[in-house]
Amino acid sequence: MKIKNNLNIDDANISIMRNEDKMTKELILSYKTIYTNTYNLTIIDISNVDDNNIIIKHDSFQLWESRCMGFFVEKTSDFIILNKEGISVLVLADVDSKIYSNSDSKELVVHSLHSSNHLKIDKSNFIEFDFTEKVGFIKV
Repeated sequence: MKIKNNLNIDDANISIMRNEDKMTKELILSYKTIYTNTYNLTIIDISNVDDNNIIIKHDSFQLWESRCMGFFVEKTSDFIILNKEGISVLVLADVDSKIYSNSDSKELVVHSLHSSNHLKIDKSNFIEFDFTEKVGFIKV
């Protein structure tokens, strides 16, 4: 995997997610970047040696100046992000969604990141939106 920029990163976390049924191993990388103010989560398939083995890329807003923390919960296959705004739960399990219940027994549905894999054009590429100039571009 090549990272095309030389931006500083902070609040990094590295984990491995294993799926014994499918015999796969996935590397979970998360970090925040300076200037872009994003918290980046990248999941890479390390069970095979393909060149383009990025499964998921997820970016969310995170100020560089603000402290944050992300970690993988192996038992539930969830990725938790904690910051001053609160908590974010990302479902990394290969399911469409998970149902959580709050203290009032109200059910909440959280869709997994894998459920949006159909948005990829091809296994090896992603749709990128670039609106840094007056004219926006969509890169495939």
